[in-house]
Amino acid sequence: MMSVRAALLAGVLAFCVAESVEAQCGDAACVRASATTATVSSSQSELLDSTLSSMLGLPLGQTVDLTAGDYQALANANINLGAVTQALNQAGVGTDANGALNTSTSLNTVLGALAVSANGSGNTAAAAALEKLRTQTASVNTQNVTLAGLI
Repeated sequence: MMSVRAALLAGVLAFCVAESVEAQCGDAACVRASATTATVSSSQSELLDSTLSSMLGLPLGQTVDLTAGDYQALANANINLGAVTQALNQAGVGTDANGALNTSTSLNTVLGALAVSANGSGNTAAAAALEKLRTQTASVNTQNVTLAGLI
């Protein structure tokens, strides 16, 4: 069962990362899901920093420091689930898409896979923001999650 902290983090990630999933359907109908583009102001980024820091379990007084531009890049990004599962496989999480989705790993590893996926699809600003978040939280971001649980 997912902890409250992981559930809240999943909500923030869902807000920040516009997930895009496309099935390779051949002659069949395809489904695509993505979030609507959002706008983030500097005052909202300060609130998101505090909220995200609390959800990640950072010690009192320590907060993530993402700019409004970072949050904007995350909000506008399309992350390909297939690319994320491949990045997780390359990081040693599972050996296929199913394994990547269902194998428990650190949230830090998931953030790294999201950054690799974003960079690979040309979303360099989102990749940089995800890498910044991963780096800023690496020392305390040891909670294990599954990608399927976050989706």
